[in-house]
Amino acid sequence: MEEKKRKILFVDDEPNVLRGLRRMLYSMRNKWDVDFATSGHNALEIMEEAPFDVIVTDMRMPEMDGAQLLDKVIELYPSTIRFVLSGQSQEEVIFRSVGPAHQFLSKPCDAETIKKTIQASLSLRDDMSNEKIRKIVSKVKSLPSLPSIYIEVTNELKKENSSMHSVAEIIEHDIGMSSKILQLVNSSFFGIPNHITDIAQAASFLGIDVIRSLVLSVGTFSQFKVSPNYENTLAGLINHSLMVGACAKEIVKMEGGEPKNEEDVFAAGLLHKIGEVIFMSYMPKEYRSIHTEMTKENMSLADAEEKELGITYAEAGAYLLGIWGLQDVITEAIAYQLKPSKCARKDNIALTALHSACALLEEIDASSEEQNATPAKIDMSYIESVGKTDKIQKWRDICLKEYEEKHP
Repeated sequence: MEEKKRKILFVDDEPNVLRGLRRMLYSMRNKWDVDFATSGHNALEIMEEAPFDVIVTDMRMPEMDGAQLLDKVIELYPSTIRFVLSGQSQEEVIFRSVGPAHQFLSKPCDAETIKKTIQASLSLRDDMSNEKIRKIVSKVKSLPSLPSIYIEVTNELKKENSSMHSVAEIIEHDIGMSSKILQLVNSSFFGIPNHITDIAQAASFLGIDVIRSLVLSVGTFSQFKVSPNYENTLAGLINHSLMVGACAKEIVKMEGGEPKNEEDVFAAGLLHKIGEVIFMSYMPKEYRSIHTEMTKENMSLADAEEKELGITYAEAGAYLLGIWGLQDVITEAIAYQLKPSKCARKDNIALTALHSACALLEEIDASSEEQNATPAKIDMSYIESVGKTDKIQKWRDICLKEYEEKHP
């Protein structure tokens, strides 16, 4: 059976740019059905005729700019993956497209980068077979922050002598802000040769002025506005995620990992339940049902999600971070954290450490946020396959020490 061609739409008001893209992508003609639009209105007319998998748009266009176009695409075609390809100044592009764009490419952009970036997103889209969740996750512009953290960071940014160190430290303790900062700093606009996963370093790289504008002017970050019960749940989830990140980082350190490995796994730990934040924020009714089912049937959170939605927080979170362009080592660790044996690769130390830290902490914590739920069990067949069976007790000791420090 012949593989279905993917539909990709490029939008730019400069005909020469479109002609260049047509030539660059000629080699993909057997895999991609590529179309071109000369304006935002023209793009929407074309999209009315048939659904597109990916849209790639310039920012500065007459009548309707790229950000306005992508806002319309979110509304009308939420599962379409959205890219900005622009040669504008960094800050201007970021401030206008930070919400509606999944990823950012900077002109001039070579053919291989465009092909590789689009293909990676298409592969993620294929893996996300749940259409309902795919649409919801694709619509996510940013995730809300805990009110206390949001107020803390806005107050710091309003000071005349704002401290970058203080701002970075606050952001590092928030899932929503951290994920967006990592998305932005690793975009091609900044041309960073190595992927940054250290959240404080990422915030410092963007700088105080950019972050101030993102928070205070553009409104990229917002407060979590749901019931007080959910606010408490989010606070507990953040504290738990920080603990998981710290334990996973210590496990990697014990295993002789590089400092970069430690940064990767801490970020994976902080963001490992970002899928649950998506469900909590964008699917509150279903989220309530999941927790009711979990308590009633004494199920694990993942099993209750699977029963209610046909997907877990791990898969949803990995999909969002993947289409935002975060590094494979992090998205893979988050995607397979519950079932690491399903991961084809056996050399992702971040996955091993994240899975182990999560399972061991739940085992230790009899009174976790999922009090009546069945705790996750460590996948010993996977641990054996990566040759770490003899390390489990040492890893458990790390987790116990961290847990006791957080629960004196």
